[in-house]
Amino acid sequence: MFNNNSKSVQFSAQRRNNRHYLIPAAIFLGISSFAAMPLMANAACNTYYVSTSGNNSALGTIDAPWRTIATGAARLKACDTLFVRNGVYGEYNIWVGTSGTATQPIQILAYPGESPVVDGANVENPLNKPFFIIAGKYVTLSGFELRNSATSAGVDFWGAYGIIKNMNIHHTNGTGIFFRGDYGLVENNTVSFTSLCNADPASPYRIAKGGWGVGITITGAGSAPASDGVATRTIVRGNTVHSVYGEGLSTYEADGTLIENNVVYDNWATNTYISDSTNVIFRNNLVYNTPNNAVGTKSAVLTLADEKATKPRSANNVVINNMFLNGHICAFCWTLVPGSGLVGDLIANNTLVNGAFATPATTTDHIGNMVYNNIFYRNDGGSVNNASATYPGISFSNNLWSKQPPLSVTGKGDIIGTPNLAMTGNTGPGQLTKAYFSITSASPVVGNGIAIQDTTDYYLVTSSLKPNIGAYLSNPPIQYLAAQ
Repeated sequence: MFNNNSKSVQFSAQRRNNRHYLIPAAIFLGISSFAAMPLMANAACNTYYVSTSGNNSALGTIDAPWRTIATGAARLKACDTLFVRNGVYGEYNIWVGTSGTATQPIQILAYPGESPVVDGANVENPLNKPFFIIAGKYVTLSGFELRNSATSAGVDFWGAYGIIKNMNIHHTNGTGIFFRGDYGLVENNTVSFTSLCNADPASPYRIAKGGWGVGITITGAGSAPASDGVATRTIVRGNTVHSVYGEGLSTYEADGTLIENNVVYDNWATNTYISDSTNVIFRNNLVYNTPNNAVGTKSAVLTLADEKATKPRSANNVVINNMFLNGHICAFCWTLVPGSGLVGDLIANNTLVNGAFATPATTTDHIGNMVYNNIFYRNDGGSVNNASATYPGISFSNNLWSKQPPLSVTGKGDIIGTPNLAMTGNTGPGQLTKAYFSITSASPVVGNGIAIQDTTDYYLVTSSLKPNIGAYLSNPPIQYLAAQ
């Protein structure tokens, strides 16, 4: 048993060696500002239009629009905007191979106030291409409904500094959003019923038998634009992902992914997944399962694992201030890389209701990890932890357990009891809110946490001297300071 016996958290010499802070936080955070940047006035900037009443031989103006999105997308260059009017477009393989710039991005947008649909239900797609393939840099895609792809995926983004936002993607055979590049923003999308290749064998979508897919994934896999095959510093924010027949929301073969303020529920393989990745911050997310859900399983709410020995091991990931219901946190309870385990991870100030903090059945190679200030509460009769081994590379401290856990996961400052959560409101699909996890001022978790101090390659993560145990619904006293 490895318990923390001090009043403050100290850096472990094992877990934070040889740090190099090479990329200014301004670059990372700047992706949000350029997402909202108005199109600059420039004589070289063109605005084009597509309409279901248009003609591909027309000029692409608002009075003489093109008929297909693919026609317009193929003609875009830096600083151009393509507005797509209301209607249903039967297309695949809408290709953007050119790049914008930081000040003059390429934009493919729903016309203001309208909601165009790309529907593949009655369209032949012999090459199994996604609806959109974007291989350029500084390209924004926003405002579309993508549906009914019986053979392929929604958006496959191969560029860097790209933005995918305000999309509604559903009923696709493969992944909803595949972001393979660097410095992207995937924001405010709704993705559901994707990866249907894993659905019931009788489903018309089960064409690629044995295939796979995800709702939203950030990865460098198979992508030349990503740095050394690793997707770098993409933000995944404010998305809703549910009823996916694979992983719901994932990052793998990636570095510095920021995953925040997403709602993820009822996904088949695991709801959220961090694999073969470093310096990920996973914060302020709401993740849960509901009984008798569309995919027919109750999967893990979060899985941390490694799949490839040829990639650097996952390390220095932060899972903080999340709310989980009806599923396990799987902290390397399985891995495809023998001997791998948690390395330099911080798992802190999360609230897990009716699930276990699942650790490996055998001792694995854990190095310098902290599991602090979490609520592990069950009122369904299940266990709070499955430990059958000791974990010398994991420090447990100031957690609330609703029943006595195995000694190997106990620590100084632990509370055994009830956190007095509100647990009110509807817990059905799409209905659970963070208010379910609220606490009263009389709760034993108030002020009984331990101060946090930790680093990734990009942030110093700190909290107040006496934080609560468990997640904060709003205004968590946790800072993310740019590492210098």
